[in-house]
Amino acid sequence: MHHRRPWFNRRNATLALVSLLAAQAGLVAWAAYRYAPVTDEPGQLAAGLSHWKLGRFELYRVTPPLVRSVAALPVLFADHNTDWSHYPIGIGTRADGQVGMDFLQANGSRSFWLMTTARWACIPFALLGGLVCFLWARDLYGTAGGILAPTLWCFSPDILGHGCLITTDVAGASLSIATFYIFRRWLLHRAWTAAVFAGICLGLVLLAKATYVIYFGLLPALWLLWNLRRDTQSPPSAWRRDILQLATLFVTALYVVNTAYAFDGSLKRLGKYVFVSQSLAGEEVEESVGGNRFADTPLGLVPVPFPEQYVLGVDLQRTYFEHRMLSYLGGEWKRGGWWYYYLYGLAVKMPLGTWILLLLAASLTVSGRFRGTLREDLLLLAPSIVILVLVSSQTGFNKNLRYVMAIYPFLFIWIGRVLALAAMKVRWVRPATLLAAGWAVGSSLWVYPHSLSYFNEAAGGPTEGHRHLIHTNIDQGQDLLYLRDWVIEHPSPEPLYVAYYGIVDPTFAGIRYSLPRRDPLTGRWPPGRYAVSVNMLRGHRWMLPTGQGRWEGIDDDRYASFLDREPIGRAGYSIYIYDVSGEEAQSQGFRATEG
Repeated sequence: MHHRRPWFNRRNATLALVSLLAAQAGLVAWAAYRYAPVTDEPGQLAAGLSHWKLGRFELYRVTPPLVRSVAALPVLFADHNTDWSHYPIGIGTRADGQVGMDFLQANGSRSFWLMTTARWACIPFALLGGLVCFLWARDLYGTAGGILAPTLWCFSPDILGHGCLITTDVAGASLSIATFYIFRRWLLHRAWTAAVFAGICLGLVLLAKATYVIYFGLLPALWLLWNLRRDTQSPPSAWRRDILQLATLFVTALYVVNTAYAFDGSLKRLGKYVFVSQSLAGEEVEESVGGNRFADTPLGLVPVPFPEQYVLGVDLQRTYFEHRMLSYLGGEWKRGGWWYYYLYGLAVKMPLGTWILLLLAASLTVSGRFRGTLREDLLLLAPSIVILVLVSSQTGFNKNLRYVMAIYPFLFIWIGRVLALAAMKVRWVRPATLLAAGWAVGSSLWVYPHSLSYFNEAAGGPTEGHRHLIHTNIDQGQDLLYLRDWVIEHPSPEPLYVAYYGIVDPTFAGIRYSLPRRDPLTGRWPPGRYAVSVNMLRGHRWMLPTGQGRWEGIDDDRYASFLDREPIGRAGYSIYIYDVSGEEAQSQGFRATEG
């Protein structure tokens, strides 16, 4: 009888995995070098330096310190300057943006290289995700499925785009999947070492992103569901052992978190905090004063097992959802958000090849072609569903699809079943999988290195992406260096006007420009070349650099009229370049729309 040879033996699978991770490392490293500092990064890097140099954690408290502390390590040993004159002092104060700008001002054009080295230090977070995707998928579906999962991870445009930045989402996704992988090993073997290592990973993921405190509820729930089919005759000692090991897991996680903060404010009583969010301070309390709805209640006596700045960061983050900030989706602005924002975002930002593979995996499961175990499916799908539902329920504002990035590795592993031996009995599965995976990878690489601006073909690609989503989904100011290159390659005697959405003054990149302003008498744009960020084309409110060392607030959609014109060029997919001739400037048809 003829037996179909497996796609990968152990050696070939290892070589394939190493090749995938090496390719991802190279792609991420190059993008890290080519991207200008994006809006959050200078503040994150300055905060990371403050943790090491000052031993304090007030700066950028809305996110935990792990990623920025790692990013700051190479900068500590490089020649750099710091300016702490705007270090935050006071209740609910957040000055990380200003401190980040002070860091840029203190280091000038050298900031670009400092940011690159800081980003490179974070590459291992992305590689960890690919490694765990392989290990888990291989355990479930064999080596072929084990290779498919990290392929989707390593070439995902979101992972490539955000994995090269000093932000928390890729690290949170990688550490999340590592936590659940080791938790699965504990469920299978109930070993003390697995419980301890799962606790360490859980502590690290909590130090990457505070959203994942939900795992304190999700992990015990999954343990109970896993044990539903447990022998009812199991001795009480087995249950006691499990409970003790789970307790060890959580105590270890809390110890890791508190150690990272040097136990600053650990076990402070809940009633002793001064909060600023309505959720924790009370609805009648002013933010500048603060309050505590638990102060005179029995709950106020409870010691909080987290560091003080960790708790205050969660509180401060809550205020942004309570204020119902302006959000954008599908060409519409409104205060607050949409419950379906992240579903919409996934529909337009995830490669169509990945969607096909996801639907194929679902169809094979529903049709009975692949018979996995319900418990294994639960470990992969429950975290994805919980994260998506939790984040979607926060409709105070919508801005960043990256908030649900942690669902990616779980879905990629689950997709690996399409290459399991049981599924391979269906002849068309193998070629369909190859075509879909090739489409997903090719579509991503076609847009690279502009992966932050990726949109799939159904959405019109990256040139049409701003019709669907803006903000960090397409434009974080990352393409400033590409604008510099375009200006050098297309010299012109005409003046250059730049409406740049970012935190870096383009003069640091060697660009001489002015902020576009209408003629005060005619309301028309003067002749010249205009470089406008897509966020500003879509009416985003922002502080823009003027080219004279100052910043000016823009609170209307004055640049929206450029959408009616054909650009003469682009810097990446986030900055559009237009030419306004003298005759056009005199015409009545090209006026700025009033906000």
